Amino acid sequence: MTITAATFTSDDQTIIPGVADAQSAQTVQEAGLSAAYLNGYDVVRTQLGQTNEGLTSPSEMGDVLRHVKENVTGPVIVDAESGFGNQLTTYFVAQNLERSGAAGLVINDQIFPAHTNDAEVAIIAFSDFVAKLKAAKDAFDDAQTLLFAELDGVQAYGADGLAKRVAYLKQHNLADVILVGHVSEDTFAAVDAWQKRRRSAR
Repeated sequence: MTITAATFTSDDQTIIPGVADAQSAQTVQEAGLSAAYLNGYDVVRTQLGQTNEGLTSPSEMGDVLRHVKENVTGPVIVDAESGFGNQLTTYFVAQNLERSGAAGLVINDQIFPAHTNDAEVAIIAFSDFVAKLKAAKDAFDDAQTLLFAELDGVQAYGADGLAKRVAYLKQHNLADVILVGHVSEDTFAAVDAWQKRRRSAR
């Protein structure tokens, strides 16, 4: 079983359930789903009973991933959060997680530590985010490892800012898949309208 960028960029729906440990990853595989997503929030909830993703270190995420990969054969996409620091940290995090078995990494544009709670989300400069994506790409040993760029700051930079960031990431081939997170009810309509305009322009 393999996944590629086309798995996520086609108009077909793709379901990638979140997992927190080897047992939940086994459940996903037994259900016949194409991949699992090792989510930082769920790992912290399972390991520590807390809601702060910053409590888990990159090496701990690598340990959990290795346990998962010892028990499942399918691809696992891993939440690398905001790279756990600057671009140098991101390089070594990406290298460690790929070598631990990640089929893809998700890196967001939040200030470290990243947060799931909308009220706690703070965004780094776009140039710093670009540097982290480049560092992750440089760290990969396997050209098939996918890089997901997650744009979490729609509430800060708006639909227009989102459109500019997506265009730049695509133009410079900085990620295989672009995700949009933390879209509130207030910003959903604007993002949805932008997405419809983008599709009609294809």
